[in-house]
Amino acid sequence: MDLTPKKIAESSSRCFICSSASLKNNKIFIFGKSSVDIAEVIRSSLSVDVSRYPENSELFICRDKCYQRLIKFNWVSVKLKELKKEIEEVFKARENLRAKRLLHPYENADSGAKNTSTSSPRGKASKSLRFADTTCTSSLIHEDSDALGTPISADRTPLGSC
Repeated sequence: MDLTPKKIAESSSRCFICSSASLKNNKIFIFGKSSVDIAEVIRSSLSVDVSRYPENSELFICRDKCYQRLIKFNWVSVKLKELKKEIEEVFKARENLRAKRLLHPYENADSGAKNTSTSSPRGKASKSLRFADTTCTSSLIHEDSDALGTPISADRTPLGSC
């Protein structure tokens, strides 16, 4: 989309940035010769595209305030890019840190409130005690057994078998 070139009515007597009146020796033309691309610095600092104005226009900035500020902004931008590059180089050259796998939150979300400190997020496992050919599991606790799961008789004496 081509923009129609704009003309500023008082472009020959007022600063483009601060609109202050300036003398001829205090003017730096935006599209004139300079060590810094003033149009680009204005675009990056103010987000204003001055390329929509004709390059033969008399747009200028004042030397005292605005030019000094733009130069400072440009210098800081360059230094910031250098510093960012330094930090990225140090980060890339660093020794990798050890990492541990963590439980995913969605694994624990399935059990919700049922998950207690004694249950495992992987599922309930029952303990198994092996004596010769007989296996007793702790999940087989009956009403007629003690706290350890040992079957008891009516007179509260332990029974011998599992």
